[in-house]
Amino acid sequence: MSAVQVPVDRPVRRRAATPDRWQRALERATLANVQVRQLQGSGQWVVTSASQPDAAYETDGASCTCPAAQLGGDPICLHRAAFWHAQGVLDRDPDPTPPAAPCRMCGGSRVVGIFIHNWRRGGSEWVGDTDCTSCNGSGVEPAAELVAWIHGKGCHA
Repeated sequence: MSAVQVPVDRPVRRRAATPDRWQRALERATLANVQVRQLQGSGQWVVTSASQPDAAYETDGASCTCPAAQLGGDPICLHRAAFWHAQGVLDRDPDPTPPAAPCRMCGGSRVVGIFIHNWRRGGSEWVGDTDCTSCNGSGVEPAAELVAWIHGKGCHA
């Protein structure tokens, strides 16, 4: 494999190799319909490019010659995900984790408006936004409240 030199003044951010990122890379590889092939003479594995139809990148699963791996230093790319899938090591997640429920107080926006009642005008005035106190600004329904809400609806979790 050929190495690409990264300029010294450019900081390289090392991303984590998490199961979720491997699944997303495999999903991108599947959507792009990349092909995994082994070269007859050398035995080297190559994976076709998702963006350049006439290009392919060398990979052994641990390293890859694609720009994401070489320039970005990313430990995960769709080429390595496709390689590991072809080897039977990485399977598609049959039951992906559902997205978290949005907070019922802020609707997932993470902020709530502050209103002050104006007795003279007989109405409320908006004075600004603040972090939602129900979800502490995360935008996600707090787990304890969500479980209580599910049980209150007659659902069985």
